Amino acid sequence: MKNEDIEVGFDYHDTDSFNQLNTHKKENVCLFHVNMRRLRKNLEKLSMILADLQVPPQIIAPSETKIYKKQGVNVSTSLVGYNFLHCDSDTLAGGVGIYINNSLSYQLRNDIPTTFGNSESLWIEVCICHKKCVIGVIYRHPNNDIHTFTHNLSETLHYLSNSKLPFLICGDININLLQQDTMLSVRNYVNTYNSYNCLDLITKPTRITTTSSTLIDHIYTLICQPVS
Repeated sequence: MKNEDIEVGFDYHDTDSFNQLNTHKKENVCLFHVNMRRLRKNLEKLSMILADLQVPPQIIAPSETKIYKKQGVNVSTSLVGYNFLHCDSDTLAGGVGIYINNSLSYQLRNDIPTTFGNSESLWIEVCICHKKCVIGVIYRHPNNDIHTFTHNLSETLHYLSNSKLPFLICGDININLLQQDTMLSVRNYVNTYNSYNCLDLITKPTRITTTSSTLIDHIYTLICQPVS
């Protein structure tokens, strides 16, 4: 199965409707990307959501963890049944992490080039049903230049493409995909993923207020098995 053969069925769900999805096969990759807006503050809310799910996600990728490098990490970031890896921020904003289900074997991929500048990213190689894939999570700070970020992202995608492993990249990128028809920098960002035949899995606004809606949380993949 190629990316162009996969139909993207993105929609909004609560826990009840998510439990009814026919995607919980053991060979599928089930990943949650969550913008935490401070991990320690909102971890209990995440735990409550997970408790309501019939099948827990294999990978949980929180962004904007707001774990400051000088603060370090402690037991308050733990989730039962998961190993936790994290890349902390030099500032009081940003930061990313990955929770990996204890049933999965994985390794940290520090070899992947990530010279994004003013961003945090974390990469692992994980084995699901005897198949390897690379999963990355990125937080791009809003004041990061989009053109520079896109150029550096292209180098990362080139490296991943040459590895011949399927990959999935998620994160709070702070680039509004709804503006790709009006902003050249956004269009170039999208075209960079397209040039590597990556599939955009998020097609509706991820942040909605009474006055605006934006699509700044992204999941892109070059993968040959279903993703939920």
